[in-house]
Amino acid sequence: MQMTKLPQLELADQDYELELDSQETDILRELARSSQQDGGDSSRYCKCLYELAQVYLCQRKFKRAEKFYRELLMICLTRFGRNDIRVVATLNGLSYAMAGQNKMSEAENAISKALSIVSANRPLDDPRKTAAMLTHLAQVQMAQGRYQEAEINLIVALSTMQELVASDSDEGNLEGLLDTLNTLIDLLAILQRKEDAIGLMARRRRIGAQLTRSAS
Repeated sequence: MQMTKLPQLELADQDYELELDSQETDILRELARSSQQDGGDSSRYCKCLYELAQVYLCQRKFKRAEKFYRELLMICLTRFGRNDIRVVATLNGLSYAMAGQNKMSEAENAISKALSIVSANRPLDDPRKTAAMLTHLAQVQMAQGRYQEAEINLIVALSTMQELVASDSDEGNLEGLLDTLNTLIDLLAILQRKEDAIGLMARRRRIGAQLTRSAS
């Protein structure tokens, strides 16, 4: 079973690893400058921490990513309080970093906290991102053998993504729907519910065809 795609980091498709390495160097320099100039107490410093953690996540250097997510989380909680979108984004990234180290209980704790904050603060709710977090939570639960809980979360995520695609079939919504479908198909395969899985596979092919057409 594959985890949902990592939180997006905008990079050129070509020279992917080179782009990551170059960005890491640039961000480290900016982080050092920010630390010297304002003691690490600025929005610029927080932005650098987040971007650096994202780069390490994309490089699959999960332990390094965890270090910077945790530092950022402490700063965000202190400066902005618990109910802040920056806390949600940091917890989401931290969950991926923990899952990458196979620390599924800690990954679940982080993503559950993020979802709890969003649930209690509707202005923070971005349906597509929330559906992606639910899909990731389901994957973490599947890795722990908790299939019933995972299915419930996937059904909610799938319903959300279907509504989004019905109103706007842009590439991001289609990709989000495809991610959730893939995870649910994996779950049904584990549960040996072949007929249900076959029905979703047909839907997956249609979504894949839509994505191909939109990319051309």
